[in-house]
Amino acid sequence: MAELAIKNELLKGVSTDLFTEEGIMTAQGRNLIERVELTLAAVKDAEKEIRNKCLTEMKAKGILKVKDETLSITFKDAYDKETVDTKRLKEEQPDIYDEYCKVSPVKESLLIKVGK
Repeated sequence: MAELAIKNELLKGVSTDLFTEEGIMTAQGRNLIERVELTLAAVKDAEKEIRNKCLTEMKAKGILKVKDETLSITFKDAYDKETVDTKRLKEEQPDIYDEYCKVSPVKESLLIKVGK
């Protein structure tokens, strides 16, 4: 599969340490992370373009759904969505905000930025 070949190519070098014992990133670690992040950005850009083209064509041709054995695409028309202005609620009605505020745990993660 093409996906597996791409994954294997991106993971070249992952078996080596990404950081030294002193906490300094190795050249291999930097290269690996930068390569993966740049590839991910390119894939996201391509996905956005393909989705926009698909949306435009489906809308223009009146196609609401396309489905086969492995792929399903459904056109959803625009609609208005209601949300609560939590910042304003917290400022103007802090007691109500506190009563309905829900706290959820967030798992640990990394923030990686490449480029500007």
